[in-house]
Amino acid sequence: MKYLLILIFVSINMISYSQKKVVPASQSASTGILLPRGSKQDSRMFTVISAQVLLDEQGKKAGTGVKNPEIYYLPSVGVSGYNTDSLMNAVRLAGWIYTPDPSDIKYGWLKKSNRNMIVYFSTDKNETNFYLAECDKVPGAAPTPSNPVNAAKAPEVKTQGFAPTVQQQPNQPQQMNTGSQVVNQPTANTPVVPPPVNNPPVIPKISMSENAVFNGYTYSTTNNPDGWNALVMDDYVQVSKGSTVALIHFGINMTDDARMDIPGYFWEHVAAPKYTVQNLYPTVYSVLKDFPYHFIQADATEKKTGRNVFVSFQVIIKNGVAYCYEMITDSKASFQQQFPTMDFIEGMSKYNSFALGANDLIGTWQEGGGAFTQYYYVSSGNYAGMNITVSNLKYIFLTGSNYRTDVKAVSNNTYATEKEVGNYSVSNWEVSTTDQNGKISNFNAWFEAVKGGRLLHLQNKRFTSEQFQLGRVR
Repeated sequence: MKYLLILIFVSINMISYSQKKVVPASQSASTGILLPRGSKQDSRMFTVISAQVLLDEQGKKAGTGVKNPEIYYLPSVGVSGYNTDSLMNAVRLAGWIYTPDPSDIKYGWLKKSNRNMIVYFSTDKNETNFYLAECDKVPGAAPTPSNPVNAAKAPEVKTQGFAPTVQQQPNQPQQMNTGSQVVNQPTANTPVVPPPVNNPPVIPKISMSENAVFNGYTYSTTNNPDGWNALVMDDYVQVSKGSTVALIHFGINMTDDARMDIPGYFWEHVAAPKYTVQNLYPTVYSVLKDFPYHFIQADATEKKTGRNVFVSFQVIIKNGVAYCYEMITDSKASFQQQFPTMDFIEGMSKYNSFALGANDLIGTWQEGGGAFTQYYYVSSGNYAGMNITVSNLKYIFLTGSNYRTDVKAVSNNTYATEKEVGNYSVSNWEVSTTDQNGKISNFNAWFEAVKGGRLLHLQNKRFTSEQFQLGRVR
């Protein structure tokens, strides 16, 4: 999941109340884990409900429900220096045992005596998000390695000076069916680095292309100032610069077969049919050995063009959806130069950003729980009649310049609703709204391409942590 919470507008008469619900915090109330100076706890109802939905989805995978979520906003790593290592030290000092979740490195599990907690920790550019909640039973699917993180330093996070390398192993090469032939597989060695945050795009040039897939939206091509050009295709966004091509594949639902060998399965089904492979370089996924990546590289020849290329292929799993990144370069050296750390690969997702046309917003756009976003990523992009009843926001953009919103949240026996009406204006990369009370909100705005459609991203220019992902429902 690129955005972590469903952040919801509140009316102007609730602002002072909401501010009282975001207060300074020095430690987690439920765990005693110490937090860095400048941390805040958010107890607003909509935020707590959203956190409940987010953590509950991950908890269900481990066979447990969650309750009593806590939401903390920590100063960014750049400001405070508080990173994953810092959290692991704080966890140890508070007497907890931490075990990372192998399905998503942003999640983990805490254990202390008979208590179990789920943890979410994300170091974004502007702030670090730290959420945790109690588990109502022992997480049955939580990993139980022989050496959990306790009284030992967490894996070091390296962010600079790394170039992925391929090391030939002459003895005992493996074999793998690539979809076109059986090839030898020397192993590769790549250290750990954190994934990036998908920031709002810089203002690019926009153009139309005959090669782009037309699906009812004005723009399917973006020419970025740094030279990378993006093009929407049927199953992926193609991003190119010179002879280098990056294919950002649309999300694919995980299956039991895929879980048996995540990189091998998706390599065979997504990438391999395009190539004749000479050498395949797989890696071994391991959180404890500082390589939490599903990653394959290959020396190959493109079947369509006959060009010899070096292919680097990464699979990132989020909330049961696989996102595949396929980097195609002239050589290994070219790949190392252009993608010096692993975070550069996932960072290419920022180029999946396309401008808004004057009439592209007309209709109903909805943000719901994580399951809604997951479904939207892997389906057609159009959901007539789909409705989410747990914590959601609807924007209805009418023909002309009128809009209205409908915000509601349901949690147990608690129900809340807010409505807003007014006028809006749209330009290629901005949306501005003025509600019935004269309150003006200005947003950075862009489309993210998904299979058959678009997700609308809105980021409040004044409160940049207030971000929305909305899918078109009619």
